[in-house]
Amino acid sequence: MTGYKKLLGVIAMSTLVWGLGNAPPARAGETERQKIILEMFEVMQYGRMIEQVAGIVGAETSKQIKQKVPNIDDETLGAIEKIVGEEFSGVKPDMMMFIGQFMSQNFTEPELKEMLAFYQTDVGRKAITTMPVLTQRMIAWLPSVTGKVQQRSMDRIGKLLKKKGYDL
Repeated sequence: MTGYKKLLGVIAMSTLVWGLGNAPPARAGETERQKIILEMFEVMQYGRMIEQVAGIVGAETSKQIKQKVPNIDDETLGAIEKIVGEEFSGVKPDMMMFIGQFMSQNFTEPELKEMLAFYQTDVGRKAITTMPVLTQRMIAWLPSVTGKVQQRSMDRIGKLLKKKGYDL
C-alpha cells in the first residue's frame, strides 16, 4: 500500500470517527459519501495539488524575501522554499481532513457523485491541473488588490466617522 493510499485510509477512518462523534445519529449514505470523497481525492490528486500549492507559496515567499533582501543568495532562497514545502507536508493530512469534512457536511451523495463524474471528464481533469496555476496567480495578485481596498475603505470609513463626530 502506497503512502498516499495509507493517508486516504487514515482520512477515511478519521472522517468516519469524526462523523460519528460530531454528527447527529448516522445519516443514511454517510459511508457511501465518504467513499465517494476518497475516490475524488484520488481522481483530483489532492495530495499532489497540496504539494503544488506548497511550491507556489514557497516561490512567492522567496520572491517577497528577495524584494526585501535583494542580495540574498539562491541557495538560501532554495532553503526557504524547502522549509515552506516541509511545513505544508506537515499539514497535508489536516488539510485533506478539513476538505473531506467540509464536503461531507455540504454535499449530498448525488452531488458528490456528480462532482466525481465531472472530475473524471477531460474538462474536469483540465480543471484539476489549472487550479494550482489559478492559486499561484491569485496569491501574487491579492496583495496589490487588498492594499488598495483597505486604503480606500479606511479613507471612506474615516470620512464617515468624522461626519458622525468620531476621530480615528
